Amino acid sequence: MSYLDRWISLRESFALARHVIILCDHEVCCETAQASRINSLIAGLTSNNCHVLLIIPKHQNYEKNVLQSEFPYGLSDGSLSIIRIGRKSSIAYALRAFCFTFERLNSSIMLYVSSSNPLQHFFSALLRLCRSSPVILDVGEWHSLDDLLKSWNLKSLLIEWINQRFLIRNYSGVAAISSAIASKCDILKVPYCLIPALLPANPVGLSDTREYPKRSGKSFLRLFYSGTLKKEDGIEAILHAMHLLELDNPGRFKLTTSGSFSKDNLLALYGNSYNNFTIDQIDHKGWLSGDDYLDVITACDLVVIPRPIMYINNRFSFPTRLVQAIALGTPIAISDSTDIPLYLKPNYNYISLGDGSCSSIVRALSRDSLQDHILSVKSRLPEITHLFDPKQHASKLLLFASNLSRKA
Repeated sequence: MSYLDRWISLRESFALARHVIILCDHEVCCETAQASRINSLIAGLTSNNCHVLLIIPKHQNYEKNVLQSEFPYGLSDGSLSIIRIGRKSSIAYALRAFCFTFERLNSSIMLYVSSSNPLQHFFSALLRLCRSSPVILDVGEWHSLDDLLKSWNLKSLLIEWINQRFLIRNYSGVAAISSAIASKCDILKVPYCLIPALLPANPVGLSDTREYPKRSGKSFLRLFYSGTLKKEDGIEAILHAMHLLELDNPGRFKLTTSGSFSKDNLLALYGNSYNNFTIDQIDHKGWLSGDDYLDVITACDLVVIPRPIMYINNRFSFPTRLVQAIALGTPIAISDSTDIPLYLKPNYNYISLGDGSCSSIVRALSRDSLQDHILSVKSRLPEITHLFDPKQHASKLLLFASNLSRKA
């Protein structure tokens, strides 16, 4: 299809359908939490009979190109149009996205913005002033200004300060991933809609046609950790806990890790301090994506997400890994650092790690009946999938946008 034909088809679809514009200044065809959130939201919106116009950068930072391959999230034909805008600079991209969106926003239900760029926020604020449709900002994380100051990350500190103090106020509303972010919106007097992490748009792990490695017949429990080597992700807490648990019950646990770090780096940082849990008991897979990631999660007995509460940023986010594990039917052990107790019942449909500290992890995993407890938690996972269903939360977002339009 020629460029002109695509353009005509796009204009016709806009004339006939309820449509939503989603503006991202990052790639959505990659393995990140934000990309997963946007793609799940797109699936939910299209399930609510919306046509989505997705505006993303044209530059190639990742292997996949959404124009050269099938969009990988199970969307039906005609429900999604993708516009890629060239990006010679962040200013040029924000300006071109503004011009492209300006013409179409009045005939749209809303403009949904996923960006950390202050320039993008500035142009989005202009769109809100010039057009009647609501402009909603997706806020999936909220960085502590004190932590950024302590780390001497002055550029990020300045950007975050501008975003939090000024630019977020210029949006019609906010889609907040956690109640902690929602409370910040209350302080700023910005309307919000609570949208947690969502189930994958195409949760292939629930398919009966897929075969996964078997977990039966083992004399040990395999735990899975995915993240970074930063203490706020909880890697030190879990290794310290494994070290202590090994003293009481040798060989009971094995740990599979995934992330953009090497096993050598992991051992260099923590190996000498917690050496009861030996190198042979840690299976580091490196960076995983796609089917490889699904295979590893489903081959493990328990996904462990420590996220110690002592680190303030953990209180504002909502882990995508949680809903990925739920979609795949793998039980979760997670700290109560964010909104987890709002959606799930501790030690009923997830194993609570309390404050995410080493002592809390040891207490949760040292019970004699742990294996039976894991199986009972696993049997209850189907009861909670609806809590993170993209279609339901997209419907809530559409109602939120409709209410904002009435108030405008």
